[in-house]
Amino acid sequence: MDDKNSEFKNFSLERAWDRRIEIYSPVLKGAMNQAYFFQILLKKRHEVKSIEIDQERGRAVIDFDAGLLEKSDLLEIIDTILGNLKQRQRIEPDTDQTEIKSEAISEICLLVDGMSCPACAALIKVALKKMPGVQDACAELETKEVMVYGSISEADLIKKIEDLGYKHIKTK
Repeated sequence: MDDKNSEFKNFSLERAWDRRIEIYSPVLKGAMNQAYFFQILLKKRHEVKSIEIDQERGRAVIDFDAGLLEKSDLLEIIDTILGNLKQRQRIEPDTDQTEIKSEAISEICLLVDGMSCPACAALIKVALKKMPGVQDACAELETKEVMVYGSISEADLIKKIEDLGYKHIKTK
């Protein structure tokens, strides 16, 4: 497979070396949250050694272990992640706050395992704030606490957190 001439839906391959690639994606350009999410999701792969993102230009340089991950497989993973992030950019929650006024607003505090950096906390916070019924959310890296205000079930919050790749420890 000639990576340079391959067509990818969500990025273009700018340069490719044996263990490093450089890509351009409009999904990353000027989008701080998308860049953080891309970095978090890609770094979950132990074969990925480092990622440098220039969000102003929409470029990323990725170093990887070619002995553990084929370049073609990495490119497919990148295309999939960027495709998912592109879809999330288009889907903005349309929650009308007047709809949830009649429902009981509650505060739910969860302890979450796996938040290891500010980007992890930001990912959780942004994802939870987009859920219907959530009025506000915060994730504290130091205490591993996630606080959510709104009319949403604890089970839905736990499912979302676990879908993001983190583990619910207990409810406070």
